[in-house]
Amino acid sequence: MKSSKIHESTKVIPEREWPATFEYLASNLRSGMPIPQALSALAERGSDEMKAIFRNVRRDLALGMPLEAATYLLKRSHHGDRLRHILLLGREVGVDHLPELLLISARFIRRDIEVKEEVKVRQGWVRNGARLGLVAPW
Repeated sequence: MKSSKIHESTKVIPEREWPATFEYLASNLRSGMPIPQALSALAERGSDEMKAIFRNVRRDLALGMPLEAATYLLKRSHHGDRLRHILLLGREVGVDHLPELLLISARFIRRDIEVKEEVKVRQGWVRNGARLGLVAPW
């Protein structure tokens, strides 16, 4: 793996973008696109950071790299790594259930984001309550 390639996409992809990415990929696969073409289509969707990663994937696939090597940059993100593993699994066992797996993962990611946000809100309540307790005269 080239070191310059690893440094090309150093920005963090917003977590909220991953469910839509999984769903778009599932839609492409349901329409009959092969995995490499479906991944290449992601180079035109999402944030600049997301597009940059999938442009690299598209370029590497066009150069004839195997899927495992072309998707290596996805490992930098927890959700990207999940996507990579689903695709590699789908390549090995067949793509029949791949769209379903992607949609289920998108739902799990959305739920995970909701839970994290709820925890942050409740943590804020506890923190603010503790601050109030410190400054309260009673």
